[in-house]
Amino acid sequence: MTFSPDQWTADLGVDVFDETFRYRLEHRFIGLAWELLALGCTVVLEFGLWGRDERDLPRDEARSRGVSVELHLLEVPFEDQWSRVEARNVRGEHGTAQISRGELERYATLFQRPDVAELAAYDPPRMTLARRPGDGRIGVE
Repeated sequence: MTFSPDQWTADLGVDVFDETFRYRLEHRFIGLAWELLALGCTVVLEFGLWGRDERDLPRDEARSRGVSVELHLLEVPFEDQWSRVEARNVRGEHGTAQISRGELERYATLFQRPDVAELAAYDPPRMTLARRPGDGRIGVE
């Protein structure tokens, strides 16, 4: 099960930048994740993992519950990120927010890239992600 607040806020008609709602939604996602993990399901959290302290807490809690934890990091150059966001802004797809280049630049400064020591604290991925030849999209190997 994948938990992505951006998708849910759009489906529920809530502003993606409503921080109070996002906090409540993410808190509920965590509760549901623990329930699903206890049933043996695989859970993907697509939020709140920008800083090391934000990653450490759920990883450590999962470990205390006997759950394996993987961290998948997609390295995408900033100009590629901006190109994708700009194209998405033009398409105006349901569930997406308009993001300016300045906002994306600010977001990039907030992300704390995991170092080697932090990455070593996670289980090895059961699958790997790689760019597909020809179209550059990400696929599972």
